[in-house]
Amino acid sequence: AHPPAEAPPSPRPQAPPPVGHPRLVSSRTRIGFLIASILSLGTGLCTLIIAGNSQLQDKEFAVAISLGICCLIATIFCVRKTFQSEYTSAYRYLGKPLLLLLCLFTVISTAVALGNVHLNDDEEAFAIFLIVFPAILFFVIWLMPNRLIEDLSGQPTRGISASRAPIRKSPQKRLWALLLALIWPFPAGIHRIYVGKVGTGILWFFTGGLLGIGQLIDIILILAGRFRDAEGRHVLDWIESSPGNQAASAPPPPPAAVDQDQGVVPPSPKAEPAVPPKSAALRASGHGSRVWTAVERLNPIGSLFSVLGHLFLLLAVIVGLFDAANLHWLVAAGIPGPEINREIQEVLKDDRWPELFDRLIPIICLPLVVIGALLIVIGRRARGGGHMFRAAAGSYCLFQSLSAIGELIPTDYFSRAAVTLLWENEQYGQAITSLLDAVNTDVLSRGGLLLVASVALLAWPAKRRRPAQNGLDPVEAQFVEKGSPS
Repeated sequence: AHPPAEAPPSPRPQAPPPVGHPRLVSSRTRIGFLIASILSLGTGLCTLIIAGNSQLQDKEFAVAISLGICCLIATIFCVRKTFQSEYTSAYRYLGKPLLLLLCLFTVISTAVALGNVHLNDDEEAFAIFLIVFPAILFFVIWLMPNRLIEDLSGQPTRGISASRAPIRKSPQKRLWALLLALIWPFPAGIHRIYVGKVGTGILWFFTGGLLGIGQLIDIILILAGRFRDAEGRHVLDWIESSPGNQAASAPPPPPAAVDQDQGVVPPSPKAEPAVPPKSAALRASGHGSRVWTAVERLNPIGSLFSVLGHLFLLLAVIVGLFDAANLHWLVAAGIPGPEINREIQEVLKDDRWPELFDRLIPIICLPLVVIGALLIVIGRRARGGGHMFRAAAGSYCLFQSLSAIGELIPTDYFSRAAVTLLWENEQYGQAITSLLDAVNTDVLSRGGLLLVASVALLAWPAKRRRPAQNGLDPVEAQFVEKGSPS
C-alpha cells in the first residue's frame, strides 16, 4: 500500500511591514483622489468663469475668486496624491499637506477679500492678522522636521524606536553653528553652508533666513540638539574634544581569540602606523625639538570660490572709494575740464547725473559685498566654523566702512564757486588744502577703523588642526613630526 500523500503546507500569513517603513497606498484611495481632482478642477474653472463674466457684488465676487483659486490648488494636491504609491506615516501623507493647504487657503481667501471688499478698521486689522499668522504658521509647519511630530505621536521612525535609534554625530561643532545662525539679517544662512547644506544656505542668504522664520527655527533646533548636517547627522558637540577625550572615546580592542586546545591566545602586538618617507627621514635626523608641519592638500573648488569672493569685495571697495572721493561731482564741476561733463550729459540726457550716481553707487556696492561674502563663506566651509564666521564678520565690517566713508566729503563741495575757481586757476596747493579742511574727521576715523577690522578678519588664517595618530586629520592634512623617538 502506498503511503498517503502529505498535504502541502499552508502558506504562512505575510507579516505587515514595520511601522515607519514605506507602505503601499491602496487603489481605492488613489481612485478617490483622482475623482476628487476632477471635481475640484471642474468646480474651480466654472467658478472663475462665472466670476469673470457675471456682474457680481464685491462680497460675491471675492467668494467666487477665492473658491476658484483654492479649488485649483486642491486639484494639484489631489493629482499629486493620485500618483503617489507609497507612504511612510499618516502625518507625512495627509496631516502635514492638509495643514499647509489650510494655511494657504486662509491667506488667499483673506487677501482676496481685503482687496475687493470695503472693510472698516477693525475688520481690516482682523484680516491682516488672518494673513500674517497663517503665513508664519505655514513656514513653521513646512520647515519643522517630521520626526518631531512623529515622536510626539509615539510613532517609531524607520521601524526603530526613537529611544533605540542610533544617533550619528556630525564633525561640525554646535557652538559655531549657533554663532553663525545668530547672524541676522545679513548674512543669514551661513550656518547651513557650514554643515554642508549649501543649497538651502544660499536660499537663506538671499531671503534673510526666509524672512527670519527659518533662521529662528534653525536656532531652536541647534539649541535642542536636533539640527542635522547634509548627511543627516546630528550637530551635538559644542567644542572640539581634547586628545584625552578622543582616546577615551576610542573603541575597545577586539577580544582575544580562544583556542579549544591551548586556551586563550594572546592578541597580536599592535601594528604601528605606516610612517611617510619624509617623516622617517626627519626622525633619522635626530632633531631634539618636536615640530609639527602641516602639508595640506589644495582644495581647488574652495580656493576658486574664495578668490572670486575677494575679487567681488575688491570691486566693492573700488566703487566705495569712488563714492567717497566724490569723483562724479568733481567731473560735474568741470574739473579737470568741462568736456567730460558735456559728454556724460549728452549720453545720459540729464544735467543732474551726479545725483543719479549717488543713488546707483549703494545699489551697486551692496550686491558686490553680498555676493563676495557668500562666495568666501562657501570657499571656507571645509576650514571650520570660525573661519566662516570671520569671513561674514569681515564682509559686514567692510560694508559698514564703505557706507561710512561715503559721507567723507560733502556732496556740494565741488560745486562751490570758490573751489571751482581754485582748480580752474591751477592753484592746486590751495585746492588740496581746502579739500582736506572739508573732510569729516569723525567719519574718516570710524570708516578707517572698520576697514582695518574687516581686512584683519578677512586675512586671519585658518586654525591648524591637531594631527591625528596616523598622520592625517579630518581635512586630509598630513602632519610630520620632527625628532620623535622611533
